[in-house]
Amino acid sequence: MTPNVVPLFPAMPAFRPPQAVRPDLRGVEAARLCRVASAIAAAAFDVPPEEMSARTRRTADVVAARHVAIYLANVVFQVSLQKVADVFGRDRTSIGHAVRRVEDRRDEPDFDARVEKLERIASVYRAGCER
Repeated sequence: MTPNVVPLFPAMPAFRPPQAVRPDLRGVEAARLCRVASAIAAAAFDVPPEEMSARTRRTADVVAARHVAIYLANVVFQVSLQKVADVFGRDRTSIGHAVRRVEDRRDEPDFDARVEKLERIASVYRAGCER
């Protein structure tokens, strides 16, 4: 039985008061942070922002930018893999794959420097939002 739920009668199911209908603020916030991560990565990789959320395969530059955007959303903004997947229109396992790809490429000095710079930009944005 769920805590704080008391059955009215032993033979009847527990009474649960109706939940107030309100927007999922965490989902709205996750979507906003994913859009910010996408804009940061698109600008850094010189990719049109609308290409970042395209449903079909794109060039390697677009894929790299999308992977970095996903990485920033998950690692810097702490958005869950499932919520990032919902915003980017991908499967959760694809999001995990993108994060791992970026982490693996961090061994390349040029790529690592670029991602580190983007992490700093995203961190400054996040710190500004938390005030």
